Amino acid sequence: MGEIIVHRGTESFNLFSLIGFCTVTNANHVQELQSVDKIEITIESTQPMLFYLGDYIIHENRKFTLNMNPKLQKVNNSHYIYNLNFEGVQYDLLRKKYFNYDAQGFYTTGDFPLTGEINVFLTALLNNAERDENEYNWILGAYPNDTETKTITFDNANCLSALQTICQEFEQEFEIIQDIGAKTNTLNIKKVGIV
Repeated sequence: MGEIIVHRGTESFNLFSLIGFCTVTNANHVQELQSVDKIEITIESTQPMLFYLGDYIIHENRKFTLNMNPKLQKVNNSHYIYNLNFEGVQYDLLRKKYFNYDAQGFYTTGDFPLTGEINVFLTALLNNAERDENEYNWILGAYPNDTETKTITFDNANCLSALQTICQEFEQEFEIIQDIGAKTNTLNIKKVGIV
């Protein structure tokens, strides 16, 4: 994976520059279609280390955030093992509830039916994703036009599960392209393998 630089606010540190104090024993990018997108890192250290929720790393021009406390195994007073999971942007959608939310900022409930072509569902999704978002703008990229009109009922879903449901109903897959320089997340809906 190359360098692993952990960012925290205005500070950052390279895990590989802590040789003698810290060793990265494993670093894997785990991706599964429409579900998992995380970087798993195992660190062995001679001293306790502090990691905070919200710490993040950049990999392939994408931000992966520490959303759960690391798992710590204290072998002895000079041997600590940390397992960290840095999660991709789609996990931000887990924390957003999918409301019947329009562009004017009105929402009524999380339990509702919605009827339309795929763009109606995606517009509602992005309106919800943008709610309280201060860092990145969500953009609707490519999606199929002239889809069948469907009615889908959402029952207090989060935005990620709603996105998965929308893709399943319309027989599509999603990808999120993050541009950390432009501070955008572009949501594309398509069949896998189709450009």
